[in-house]
Parts: sequence; C-alpha cells; structure tokens
Amino acid sequence: MQDRKIVLLMCLVIAILIVVGVGCDGCDRKKIEVTGPPEIHLTYIPPIGSFERLKGEVRNVDPNSVAVAVYIFVEGNWWTKPYWNAPKTPVKRDGTWLCNITTGGNDPMATKIRAYLIRKDYNPPLAPQEGLPPDPPTSDVLAMVEVTR
Repeated sequence: MQDRKIVLLMCLVIAILIVVGVGCDGCDRKKIEVTGPPEIHLTYIPPIGSFERLKGEVRNVDPNSVAVAVYIFVEGNWWTKPYWNAPKTPVKRDGTWLCNITTGGNDPMATKIRAYLIRKDYNPPLAPQEGLPPDPPTSDVLAMVEVTR
C-alpha cells in the first residue's frame, strides 16, 4: 500500500511539472533554420516625414547572439539610431526587430536607411564622428541592407 502511494505521488508530481512546463527547455522557442548566410531584411520602411518605426527581420542566425545597428542619412550625414548611448537594436526570439529612427532634429526627412546585422558583443561606430561599420561580411558585421526613400 505504501509503495502504491509513493508511485501515485510521483505520477502527480510529474503531471504537475508537465503542466507548468518545468523541464521543457526551449518549448516556446522557434526552431532556428539555417539555410544560407546571415541575412537582414526591412519589412516596413516608414515614408519620409513619418515618425513611425523601422521594422525588420533577420534570418539564418541565432537571434540571441546578434543585434542590429541602424543608421539614417539626413542633411548630408549618416547618424546612429536610435541613440548614441543605445546604438544597438535588440532582435526578438522570432528574428524580428523594431527601431525608432526619428529621435531628433530632421530625422523624419532621412533619404537613406542602413541596417547592419552585427554580433551582439560588437560595438558599432557612432556616426557621424566615427563613420559606418565595415561592409559585410566580417567577423562582427554579418549582413547589411540599405534603402533609399
């Protein structure tokens, strides 16, 4: 009788652990499929004059190991976005990202936008003073996309 109670108690504990998801490391994570070189894409480009956010996604990389460095070209110079003290845009688990590119001055009038897929521990240059990241691919700069609007 005592053995039966122990078995029932163990079954109950296991059932509770399954219900709350303990021991299910990564159950809610999207499987990362690498089908080629690292890529970065812009999925929404705000129109000139807009204060909307730039949207994009990355592919063929672990989203936890990368970030995005965004630059806009306005009034003859490239500028780091969203801010000098926050030059990296995080990538969500599903590979998507969102960046505020209108954080000062005449930002809504930017005519070009660049987004670089970088390693999370890389410190991108702060534009305009430090210039732009090197053209990819390098060990730290994995991919780049540019659009003129």
